[in-house]
Amino acid sequence: MPGTCRVEEGYRRRAGGGYLEVITNDPCAKEDIPVWCKFTKNELVEYVELEGDG
Repeated sequence: MPGTCRVEEGYRRRAGGGYLEVITNDPCAKEDIPVWCKFTKNELVEYVELEGDG
């Protein structure tokens, strides 16, 4: 799960109490990010799916 590892790395680098914005074209992120948030006891503030070429 290379993508999840990168989210974890970004999470650890963020300023304490800050937000982590994830931008991805991984179709699995729609399910994976909320699960990661629940597992790490973090709040998913917003999920936005953009339309585009792909």
